[in-house]
Amino acid sequence: RISLLWDNYNDLDLHCVDPLGNEIFYQNKMSPTGGMLDVDANASPTTRQPVENIFWEFGSAPNGLYRVYVNYYKHHRRSFADATEYKINVLVDGQQQDFSGTLSSRDAKRLVHEFRIEPTLQFAAPAFIELEQAGECIFSVILERSRFSGPVEVELVDPDQELSLSPVLLPA
Repeated sequence: RISLLWDNYNDLDLHCVDPLGNEIFYQNKMSPTGGMLDVDANASPTTRQPVENIFWEFGSAPNGLYRVYVNYYKHHRRSFADATEYKINVLVDGQQQDFSGTLSSRDAKRLVHEFRIEPTLQFAAPAFIELEQAGECIFSVILERSRFSGPVEVELVDPDQELSLSPVLLPA
């Protein structure tokens, strides 16, 4: 989720370019990748505490590079100040980052932040396994996937090369 907040009647706009190059903003509120802008705040000056959000349903944002911009669209006479302080919050996989700055009506659209969403695998296995002579050894492993749904081939490596171990395919 990406949020833009500011504290006057001026019209700022949140923009996000997704990994496929789709720009989500007030003229394109929904991306084919599922990203959505919830509201174009202060298009007509209605609040001194506007908020705009761009979001994807949980877990559905595509992998790749995202670029977040803020644009000063219009100075409204109801707001005495032209310069407008803003805050942008970016929440990805439970980690929030906050950015702030000031824009005025003469400023160009500003790149505020770039971030990547990448698939990850976490694999946990015992550090040490005791083997009985000519016996069978069964042990558990844990595989956690984030944004990765395909099969995984795991190869067990014996640094002393005393054992013959075949790769194991863990299904999707």
